[in-house]
Amino acid sequence: MKKTTVFLALVLFSLVLFFSHEAVSAPIELKWTNYFPVPSMQSKICEQFIKELEPKLQGKVKFSYFTAGTLLTAPKIYDGVVQGIADIGFSNISYTYGRFKVTELLDLPLGFPNAWVSNHVANDFFRKFKPKEWDKIHMISMHTSPANVMMTASKPVHKMEDLKGMTIRGQGYIAEVAAALGGTPRVIATPETYDAVLKKVVDGIYIPMETMRAFRFAEVVKYVTECWPIGQVYTFYLIMNKDTWNKLPEDVKKVFNEYPFEDKLAETWNEIDIDGKKNSV
Repeated sequence: MKKTTVFLALVLFSLVLFFSHEAVSAPIELKWTNYFPVPSMQSKICEQFIKELEPKLQGKVKFSYFTAGTLLTAPKIYDGVVQGIADIGFSNISYTYGRFKVTELLDLPLGFPNAWVSNHVANDFFRKFKPKEWDKIHMISMHTSPANVMMTASKPVHKMEDLKGMTIRGQGYIAEVAAALGGTPRVIATPETYDAVLKKVVDGIYIPMETMRAFRFAEVVKYVTECWPIGQVYTFYLIMNKDTWNKLPEDVKKVFNEYPFEDKLAETWNEIDIDGKKNSV
């Protein structure tokens, strides 16, 4: 009887150890969302982050990646991350125009020469001023698009007067600059803009040239006017749910903190701008 009792005790102890080990070693599951289409570099760079982070995290974190707005559309990504629908989100502040009033300064026509410069300025800005409007989330990295250009479908734009009577897609401060240049702005989500140009709902788009490939705008616009002295960009963010961040083990946080998100995003935006220009020829 004693032998049976000891045996059962050992079995139970072994099971407790086994299941305790399983509980400890079970990976943390994080949902990552992005609204860009699957073939775009903005979508692929998130895939690259995941592919490079997982080995560094040694199995402690497992990512589920939702692209092309399948989990959250662009305007809902910030709130979706705050609410925990997604743990990590990649989106653009112009989709919530007026919400990030301090950060929206970066969307003014500041004369950025290229995406490399604007990406680093955005992160320097965030580190220095730490706007309270981001207190509900953990910022992984700010980033920006390349400088906007004027793309039109029916006629070229050589001077400001040419924009009179033309409806131009733009959001936030980008729309205000389109209006200041002489156009009539119209707010349309980027994934819906292709059809808007095709159906002549808008005459043009004020947006970076990289969208020629990312959203196939090269198929519907005929003319591009570079406005480099204006140097206006769209400001993006890569954020994490604050509770998710706070619950991560310190060694996992260390991997995220040391990973070069800023430089990789800057390089990506610069490269896709060059690719967009090649695709427009």
